Amino acid sequence: MSNYRKIVLSLGSNIEPMQGNIEMAIQLLEKQLDSVIQKSSFYQSEAWGDGELDDFVNVVIAFDTDFSSEKLQSVCQNIEMELGRKRTSAITNRTIDIDILFIDDEIIDTSTLQVPHPRIHLRNFVLIPCMEIMGDFVHPTLNKNIEELYLECKDDKDVILMEK
Repeated sequence: MSNYRKIVLSLGSNIEPMQGNIEMAIQLLEKQLDSVIQKSSFYQSEAWGDGELDDFVNVVIAFDTDFSSEKLQSVCQNIEMELGRKRTSAITNRTIDIDILFIDDEIIDTSTLQVPHPRIHLRNFVLIPCMEIMGDFVHPTLNKNIEELYLECKDDKDVILMEK
């Protein structure tokens, strides 16, 4: 029997074509993993952090896979590289950024991967699209659902629903 788990990813881009970069990343993910079972709307959000970055387009997707967390991380990083992401120590604009938010209710804390993503509860650009597709999901370490985390979030950056 296979060990399928629900994977939740956040995808963002702030280099044109932003929505196209995200759609291409989703297609590449589906080729390697499986079909997306849930996808939020697209949101435009102010860049998070101290840098002078352009606004991002963000989306959250969920799918089922039997890939290990290590294999999933490798797939995500390879897609980022394929789409032109350059990993540097500096905060910089990105063709694509793929973050693993959740793997079911698992808790992973290694030198290369932390799941749940350690800053979910601080970022409305993640919480708002997450709330759209899984608002009742309970964060496995904070023991609050996504909607509760959103209501408590102090992030004041704009997150705007994009028209279809």
